[in-house]
Amino acid sequence: MIHWRAVRHLDPWIVLVGLALAGFGALLIYSASLTSYPEGIQGLSHPTVRHLTFAAMGLVVVGAVAWLDYRFLGQITPTLYAVALALLVGVLV
Repeated sequence: MIHWRAVRHLDPWIVLVGLALAGFGALLIYSASLTSYPEGIQGLSHPTVRHLTFAAMGLVVVGAVAWLDYRFLGQITPTLYAVALALLVGVLV
């Protein structure tokens, strides 16, 4: 069930600018990869498809965070900080 209250308070400009930047980035990636992939977009390994896939996943994360109550996020801030530090240490090693 969608909480329309969370969607109602979502700033539409943030969503529009994010979509515009993702689309412009996909256009740039596609034009830059024309010589490397002369057959066009075929399969999921094309950089444009990968870019749009990650952009869609990012929009899902934005929607999930917008749906959550900000007080709940405030309560789990220390846990999120510890997870972020652990991931950074994992990348370092």
